[in-house]
Amino acid sequence: MYFSKTEQKLASGTGFIYERNNKLYLITNWHNVTGLNPITKKPIGNHGGIPDKIVLTLQTQKEPLIEWKHFPMNLYDKDKKADWLIHPKHKENVDVVVIEIEFDEDFEGIFRPINKPLWIGNP
Repeated sequence: MYFSKTEQKLASGTGFIYERNNKLYLITNWHNVTGLNPITKKPIGNHGGIPDKIVLTLQTQKEPLIEWKHFPMNLYDKDKKADWLIHPKHKENVDVVVIEIEFDEDFEGIFRPINKPLWIGNP
């Protein structure tokens, strides 16, 4: 998670990719994208920063090497509205957000959505 004006890295977090209706989504925590404790609504980091950009780090394959590539995504649209979905009833109390991911056509990342398992051997 980053503050784009200064390119300051505020925190690291985890998430996973989910596929639905041929669209990809990043599933991560509300506290990751807001920098706030979902219960107290106070900043988690001692820097008090609120991220406005997230950077996905994915493997890419450039024969014969595998490399890491960074894919920045804004967390807010041009009107400063959050560009993620939260639980419709319980909001941030569930501490999960869904962010649609759109890659360029020349994207060469390696990933597997969590709901599209790759079976090796007998499942």
